[in-house]
Amino acid sequence: MRYLFLVVLYKKKISECETIESLAKVNGEFDKKIIIWDNGGIYQDESELALLKKLRGDCVYICDGVNTGLATVYNKVCNENSFDYVIILDHDTNLPANYLSVLDDSVKNNSDIKLFLPLIYSEGKLVSPGDLRVFKGRHWRREICGPVSSKSKLAITSGMVIAKKYMAGNKRVFDERLRLYGIDTKFMIDYAESEDEFFVMPVKINHHTMLWSNPTADVMLVRFRNLRRSWFIVFSDSGLKLFMVIPYSIFVSVKMAIKYKDVRFMFGWGK
Repeated sequence: MRYLFLVVLYKKKISECETIESLAKVNGEFDKKIIIWDNGGIYQDESELALLKKLRGDCVYICDGVNTGLATVYNKVCNENSFDYVIILDHDTNLPANYLSVLDDSVKNNSDIKLFLPLIYSEGKLVSPGDLRVFKGRHWRREICGPVSSKSKLAITSGMVIAKKYMAGNKRVFDERLRLYGIDTKFMIDYAESEDEFFVMPVKINHHTMLWSNPTADVMLVRFRNLRRSWFIVFSDSGLKLFMVIPYSIFVSVKMAIKYKDVRFMFGWGK
């Protein structure tokens, strides 16, 4: 079984990357390749690159000098590499030491399933997987492990484990119209179209989620506009939901404007 780890950095030094630090401490010897894709735009110096040696095995560092959309990065790496399963990670995901062992047992015992997800916690709350209720996600109240119905489910991209066979004949598994927000939601909706189940692994991962932090109005404005724009793409295959996106977007925009006492949340629909 060959595993491909894709770690995406953004404006982070390798020495500051929680994911790389935890990945170096994962137990077990497995056939794996690690790709570090640096979206920060500046090639890291030799002292930082030397830290990648602690990852052991085949490790490649890529920095293309631009902030490439995440969906494009995911598709490109998956199309250009040989693997059985790809694990997608961002720079602030803390993997437990037994992560690979649990993953290996899960895929070997459930070879017919093409998507494996960890239990992801943020600030003590279970945030992924979750349920999709029309437009809004709903957190699970308790942990559910094992095979789970794919219908109306959500998951955070970081920590996803996707089988290569799911990608057979499709070079754009991730919707490249999306650059940041909405990629995971669209992926889960598309996955449910062809696959009945995914598997939740009995392993917990701590993860920092930007949208659930408490940023300033200036920071949140950029994130919210990106998220709002993504809704029109994520639900583009459903005529009814696409029709409902407009009033829903207006409602949320008003809500954010009131929360932050900032009318800018009402504008910038094309930005």
